[in-house]
Amino acid sequence: MELALIRRIADIINERRTWINAELSPKQTPYLIPHDGTISVCYSCSLNLQVIEARNGYKKNQKWIIPEVVLEKSARKIKAHDAAFWERLTTGQMNYQDVERLILDATYGIVKLTLDEYGI
Repeated sequence: MELALIRRIADIINERRTWINAELSPKQTPYLIPHDGTISVCYSCSLNLQVIEARNGYKKNQKWIIPEVVLEKSARKIKAHDAAFWERLTTGQMNYQDVERLILDATYGIVKLTLDEYGI
């Protein structure tokens, strides 16, 4: 997944945020990935989410780091059920519902963004 695409996802979250802030971290962040019964350390850029207003049981300043590879994997999983989603994603024409869906899948159902339809 290209950095510009992750930056666009962060922009959509920030434009329509209600309780969370997003930031692209181009720095290579380590993360663990299971592979053939072992755990490997891989490095990639990431999308960082931070709670700016306590909500949904999350405390202010709680953070999630979503590696680029996890976002890509979630996007491909959604693509299998919704080809139009993939088209919008690859052309940078995502809407806020697409971003909510992607983040929900990439965080294994933990982060429900509840973005504002009209933005801030």
